[in-house]
Amino acid sequence: MGVLAPFHRKGIGRALFSKAKEAALEQAYSFIQVKTVQMGRYEQYDNANKFYLSLGFQELLENNLHKILKTL
Repeated sequence: MGVLAPFHRKGIGRALFSKAKEAALEQAYSFIQVKTVQMGRYEQYDNANKFYLSLGFQELLENNLHKILKTL
């Protein structure tokens, strides 16, 4: 899932995450995982990584290619 670049920074991604989190809680999920490219590899992904961090995701230390475990 993603948001097209012309629609970035308009609250759409945050709203999508909020609905996904709500659905996950209803289904009794205990975490959400996001897979992305390591910070610093590609500038275009750095903003996405910063966005995920702002939502409370944490970088998985064993594998820097993933952002993982947003505890619900």
